[in-house]
Amino acid sequence: LFKMLMLVKRDPWNAIEYFYEPGKDFIYFDSNDELPDLIHETTTNWENYQHIVENAYKKAYNNYTTDALLDRMIEETRIL
Repeated sequence: LFKMLMLVKRDPWNAIEYFYEPGKDFIYFDSNDELPDLIHETTTNWENYQHIVENAYKKAYNNYTTDALLDRMIEETRIL
């Protein structure tokens, strides 16, 4: 919800993929050596990455805020 580009180091669990989609909502990197170039690339060519920030923000706002979670819980437990 901070509207920041998520640069995520790939690990064996990739737990972030339960919530976000790689390449669409965040960017993976594999080694710490890649990070300086990735930061330079994303800040120099921000217009190519800004949509990723917006995608992640919309997904977080629509799915992971207290209101969204509460609405989902009510909907899933509602007895007809």
